[in-house]
Amino acid sequence: MQSNTAGTAHTIFTTIDHGLNRVVSVGIASSGAGYGNGNAGYLYNARLVSTGAATTQGQNATARLQVNSSGNIVAVKVMDGGSAYDVGESFEVVGVGTTSGHTVGVVTVTKIYSNIGDTLSLAGVLPESNSEFNSLYRITGISTTSAKEIQVASSSAIGAATTLGIGLTNLASATATLTGKTLDVTAFNYNATTGIGIVTTAQRHGLLVDNKIKLGGATSSLYQGDFIVKKINNQTSFDINVELEQQHRLQLEQFVHINMDLHLLVVTSPLKMKTLVETGS
Repeated sequence: MQSNTAGTAHTIFTTIDHGLNRVVSVGIASSGAGYGNGNAGYLYNARLVSTGAATTQGQNATARLQVNSSGNIVAVKVMDGGSAYDVGESFEVVGVGTTSGHTVGVVTVTKIYSNIGDTLSLAGVLPESNSEFNSLYRITGISTTSAKEIQVASSSAIGAATTLGIGLTNLASATATLTGKTLDVTAFNYNATTGIGIVTTAQRHGLLVDNKIKLGGATSSLYQGDFIVKKINNQTSFDINVELEQQHRLQLEQFVHINMDLHLLVVTSPLKMKTLVETGS
């Protein structure tokens, strides 16, 4: 794991393919010929192989093929979405039985499941001096050159002194888990008398009272950190109780309205998907 000099942008390297930005659907660019045994039917576990350099396009997707009696591909259903795909990439269809006169078919990615903006929880980073890395991150990029590399952003600066990276020894027991989507904060209203902040999100938040959330992305650290949901106002608004140690630092009027480039990351009630094992570069 590596960080930039500001300690706000980080790159996570995994020991296995991360499964992010998987392909959802493909279109047939060339139907090929000679697939199967001369009978119409289905062929399973076809591999989609990059027509360019293997390290510059998505990797490890598989599909079910439907072919006609001439062995032409007439339909393709993605079975394993692989990792690190992008719309418009082209792949040759290989790894299944063929007959004489075979010509390779080509498919083009028409849709992916983008994990950009999802949140990722990292745990198990050692030793104690690296404990600040055991935090929640927002996915900002998926490398198109590797299926084992993820770009993330932290809600506050961490690891500014570790730009050379954390290696395998300290990450041997580390795991990363997807915890759901990031919510965009469109407004934050703070009442200095009551200590209540009203958060408004662009998306439906789906939160419950007593859920824990993390605010990040503001230029000031005063509006970042972990908070407990105290009240649900509607589908896009909820109240948080600003911590006492933060209240005395807020140099605000009694009632304020703040518009910022904030992001909200849900810490509890996660939508758990795929577990990743961390390594250093």
